Parts: sequence; C-alpha cells; structure tokens
Amino acid sequence: MSIFHDLDGSVTGYPDTFVGRADNYLIRHPGCLTVPRWNGMICAGKYAQLYIQARRPENLTLSIARAAYHSHPLRLHGVNRGVSYQQYQPVVMLAEAYLIQWDGRAPEEVILYPVNFHRGDWLYVALCYPKGTVFTVVGDLYQRQTGKAHSVKRYVAATSRHSVLNGADERRFYFDSLTGSSINILGQQRFHSLAPGRPSGASLVHTMVPVCPPPSP
Repeated sequence: MSIFHDLDGSVTGYPDTFVGRADNYLIRHPGCLTVPRWNGMICAGKYAQLYIQARRPENLTLSIARAAYHSHPLRLHGVNRGVSYQQYQPVVMLAEAYLIQWDGRAPEEVILYPVNFHRGDWLYVALCYPKGTVFTVVGDLYQRQTGKAHSVKRYVAATSRHSVLNGADERRFYFDSLTGSSINILGQQRFHSLAPGRPSGASLVHTMVPVCPPPSP
C-alpha cells in the first residue's frame, strides 16, 4: 500500500506531508488529518519502505501491524510470481515497532531490507515463529550501486527483550519462547533471519504451526 509525498504542499496545502489511505494504520498517528472525500489522510512524519523477502514457502499472505495499532493489521500478497522467493513492500513509519505474521507455516528464510533509510533511522521488527525455533540471524551492509554486501556479521541471541530494545547499536535478537516472537532491531542494514538445519545453515521444523496465530480473515 503506497503513500504520496506532497513535498511542496501543492496537493494538500501542507508542505512535506504524506497522503495515504484512511485505513492504513502502518503510517497513521494521532497528528494525521483525515480527509473523508479522499477516503484518505494527511500525515507528517518520517517514513520508509521495508522490503520483506520470504522463502520456503513463498505463497503466503503476510500480515504486518504496528504495535500502537495492533488490532488493525495490513494484509499483503506478494508481488512475485513463479520465482523462488516472495516479496512484500510495505511503507512503514520510522522509530516504531511492527509485528509480522503469516497465514500459514512461517518461512524458513526471511530477509528484511530497509529502503530509503538514513543514518540513525531504525525500526523494531517482531517475527512470529514456532516455539523452540533456533535461529541464525545474519546482518550485512548492502550497496545497491554495486549489488555487493559487506560487513557480514552474525547476530547474537539476547537473554531478554529489554537488552535488545535498549541496545540499538549492538547486533542482537531475542526470541520469546512463550509468545513465539523474535524481536530484531532494523537500522541501516538488511539482515537474514534463518533457522538451522538446511544446507544454508537454516531450517524450521516444517510441520509446526506458528505460535502467533494467523490473523482472522
């Protein structure tokens, strides 16, 4: 679900604002101005796009919700057809927390790739997986001009959610075995969330259903 940046204010009358659908709670905040005749809203804030790639399986519907509006998820179908991975491209509000769920067995591999992020920009991202999942989380810096990655590092499992949320400069992730959510901090990097067992070093238990239930239709 895309948004429009009214840089000079010629459309909305408010320079440097964004226009989105009124039901898009990924970008909504209390300062947004609802415009009923457009079925839309005008919002000021910092936004970016998050590319989410999923492999094995690649035919899932993704549900993403902002923590502040967790009862209003956005459901996305992938943009790819006939390829080995599926891609989703939501627009998100920076410096916020998001929960990602699936309508079936969680993918064995997920790649989160921030686009239009600038130095100091960040998100909290929680991914839902079955209890007992063992992760390999790898981060790298990706140069779009050359198509090459560098500074590849493995994320370290943290002992608590608090240590992740308060250590944004450290590459850590936390898996909550009670809720089935993996908490990661996403900044100026892309990182791969994998579960071990496949030749790539990652695999989930294929027959298990995610603990975080699929959203209701």
